Amino acid sequence: MTEYMKKSLLLLLLVAGTVAAQFRQPNAGELQTAMNRLPVIGSVLYIAAHPDDENTALLSYLTHARSLRTGYLSITRGEGGQNLIGPEQGAELGLIRTQELLAARRVDGAEQSFTRAIDFGYSKSSEEALRLWGKDSVLSDVVRVIRTFRPDIIITRFSPTQGGHGHHLASAILAAEAFALAGDSTAFPDQLTMLRPWKPKRMFFNHFRFGGTNSNQTPQVPTFKIDVGAYDPLIGLSYTELAGISRSMHRSQAMGSAQNRGSSINEFVITAGDTAVYDLFDDIDLTWGRMPGAKKFARMASDIRKRFVPSAPEKSLTALLKLYGELKKAEPHPMVTDKLRETEYLIQACAALSVEVRCDRRQYTRGDSVSVRLIAVNRSAAAVTIGSVTLPSLGITKGINTTLQSNIPQTMSIPAAVPSGHPFTQPSWLAVPQDGYRYTLSDVRTIGQAEDAPPLTGIVSLTIEDVPFTFTLPVMYVWTDDLLGERSRPAVVTPPVSLSIDGKNILWNEAQSQKVTVVVTALRNELTAVVRLRTENGWILAPEQSVRLPKSGMSADVVFTVHRDSAAGSGSVIAEAETGNEVYRQEVKVIEHPHIPPQTVFRPAAIRSLDARATVKSRTIGYIMGAGDEIPEALRQLGCTVTLIDDAMLAHGSFGQFDAVIAGIRAYNTRPQLLIAHDRLMAYVENGGTYVVQYQTMEKGQTDNLGPFPMEISRNRVTDETAAVTFLKPTHPLLNVPNAISAADFNGWVQERGIYYMGQWDARYTPLLSMADANEAPQLGSLLYARHGKGHYIYTGLVFFRQLPAGVGGAYRLFANLISAGKE
Repeated sequence: MTEYMKKSLLLLLLVAGTVAAQFRQPNAGELQTAMNRLPVIGSVLYIAAHPDDENTALLSYLTHARSLRTGYLSITRGEGGQNLIGPEQGAELGLIRTQELLAARRVDGAEQSFTRAIDFGYSKSSEEALRLWGKDSVLSDVVRVIRTFRPDIIITRFSPTQGGHGHHLASAILAAEAFALAGDSTAFPDQLTMLRPWKPKRMFFNHFRFGGTNSNQTPQVPTFKIDVGAYDPLIGLSYTELAGISRSMHRSQAMGSAQNRGSSINEFVITAGDTAVYDLFDDIDLTWGRMPGAKKFARMASDIRKRFVPSAPEKSLTALLKLYGELKKAEPHPMVTDKLRETEYLIQACAALSVEVRCDRRQYTRGDSVSVRLIAVNRSAAAVTIGSVTLPSLGITKGINTTLQSNIPQTMSIPAAVPSGHPFTQPSWLAVPQDGYRYTLSDVRTIGQAEDAPPLTGIVSLTIEDVPFTFTLPVMYVWTDDLLGERSRPAVVTPPVSLSIDGKNILWNEAQSQKVTVVVTALRNELTAVVRLRTENGWILAPEQSVRLPKSGMSADVVFTVHRDSAAGSGSVIAEAETGNEVYRQEVKVIEHPHIPPQTVFRPAAIRSLDARATVKSRTIGYIMGAGDEIPEALRQLGCTVTLIDDAMLAHGSFGQFDAVIAGIRAYNTRPQLLIAHDRLMAYVENGGTYVVQYQTMEKGQTDNLGPFPMEISRNRVTDETAAVTFLKPTHPLLNVPNAISAADFNGWVQERGIYYMGQWDARYTPLLSMADANEAPQLGSLLYARHGKGHYIYTGLVFFRQLPAGVGGAYRLFANLISAGKE
């Protein structure tokens, strides 16, 4: 094998989806579906901008009805979206949406990849998106994915002129240019040390119909039509039903979808490449016949599929093992690698062979002992012998040489320890500081990869009917939940200590000193550490303190007194813990939601120190949490007492105890009781209360009536976070009391100015601000005020939920004015 071929195969293993994964035994229908793919060689790559942009019905149809290897390339991981299931934003939201996409792919059967581009929020032009991403770098990523995946055709969700969102348009532009370049050996030649040029046959635009828009504006142009609503008896669902399940994995974006039944016609138009007359795959050989010398493989694969009996899958083992052996002897080729992987999967599935590598804890740190168990069950009559187990990152190999008896579990214990230099577990794209709006990856071979290999793996060498196999498996922690039953997750390796600081910001107003609480959590037994607070330039802010925690999982609050003269305006205040001659400055956070695997991520153990001079007059606040945000924490930093208003209080409680009540983002979209309580809230305003409503999305029946007078939400927004802001009523109290607001208070905003501005409103509302994106008409609906009876009603689409956690001082000052309206 040439060095080039070795490198090519390594890259395929890294990027093409063969990272170590837990095997799940398929049922008979799934096994038949996998068997149907064996004689088929063909692939499709679908390209769009974000998680949830993909056409899940089409992906389901291509993987099941056409038995094609199908992939979805999402240009971004969706970091700039909103989050309806928790407070995570930015990179953490991108991590959630990555896992939601992978969950969707486990349903529809497609594969998943990404570029390094970061979703920076809504963009109104492709030019902006490509400029901020660094067009050439992201184009290189798309070319790399095409050369790795080697699709016969490419399908785009959007066109360069149709799609609205600038990211959507940019994804189509990148796809078109990459289509032209991927087969050119002079384009991105650095990739060709491990990859070969690849020219897809043709590219299509998949016409869309959503948001009231039909993208087919030229009906005279011939289109190819596919009915993706066909019923598949192997899965007991139509492809549109399967798509509904797949799409509903995007819970953070409230994408719960119907499982539609019946015909569903998709239209496609050729945008590049060879012409076609009858089918998307005209003149493309989707059989083994496209590979030189593969006629023997084609006959074997077809015969295996024809003779397969779903009720007796082990009868196919002999033929599968023979095909596997022949493929192993074949000249290395990416298509051979794909079919080897498929054949190995079918062999394990037909043998009903369960092999797991488990451990005794979900989390370890360097130096910890690890109790590993290999658990194997052969549920067939095939002869299976376990030869050895290697734990490469733990430096252990154990010979076993045990023959598995039919349906008798075998358990083998392997003691190990985490080496001192073992890397910590975190997503590779978050391990290195990002380059603007593009992730930095230390290993270019991982570009395109959806997720990293598990931190701990077990390599199991075994034979099935004397044919050798090597399975690379994740080391899993498995437990039984009283409500959910058996659960599992990959074991992770973390630092021995986690540090978090209460709050996101220290606000300096009149106080000369403040208490800062550092929560120290032990991630190993018998932790002793010295904890310090320092500034970015290394100045120690308070005397260091020692802490001892005897058990892993225990926490202690370490309280420091920080003085204004040393900390105000210092940028960040950083917590650090020294233990075992090592210094750690991060919080180890586990992101957990029931529909995705837990994700471990590191956050800097830091808090911003802001000399914001934000005065607030309202001190008792009732907060109606919606989709989830961190505004209550910011209010406490301002010195407010915050009560989270539950449904019982909405129904029967007294709002009069609060100086102000605030509706969180999308509260009207997510809290049905809020609609019922609306009249009570308006009465609270009429009697002298202050009610601030943050952005809500248009939803008939939910947001028809948000205020005391008629108003209508629009999709209007200003995406340029630096857009000039004009004060329409410069002397209005909301812009002056208790904090005099100026243009400087809109400096340093992040991602955008605001979203879901009011589009129409009654004359009794007063618009206070005007702003606009470049070359657009001014938007007046970002901040509306109305006097109602004795009280004050305010609607704002300004994205305070982003600005306050980000430590934007001017946003604190303006928000303090809004909630203090009743104290003017």
